[in-house]
Amino acid sequence: MSFFDSEKLQNTQKANLDALQQISGKVFETFGKFSQLQLKALQASTDEHFEGLHKLLSVRDPQSFTRLQASLVQPTAQAERLQAFNREVYELISGT
Repeated sequence: MSFFDSEKLQNTQKANLDALQQISGKVFETFGKFSQLQLKALQASTDEHFEGLHKLLSVRDPQSFTRLQASLVQPTAQAERLQAFNREVYELISGT
C-alpha cells in the first residue's frame, strides 16, 4: 500500500501548472496595459511641453509673456492629470 496516490498527485500538479500559467498570462497582460498607460502619459506630457515652447517662441511683449507664464503653470490641471493617471494605475492593479 502506498502513501501517495500518483494519479491524484499528477492531477494536483497539472492543476497547479494551469493556475501558474493563468497567473503569468494575467501578469503579462497587466504589464502591457501599464506600459501603454505610461507611454500615453509620456506622449501627452511631451506634446504639452512642445506646445508650451511654441507659444513661448511666439511671445512678442512682456505682458504676453506674463500671461503665457501664468497659463502654463496651472497646478490644478497638473494635479488632475496626475490623479487620473493614478486612478488608471489603481484600476489596473485592482483588476489584476
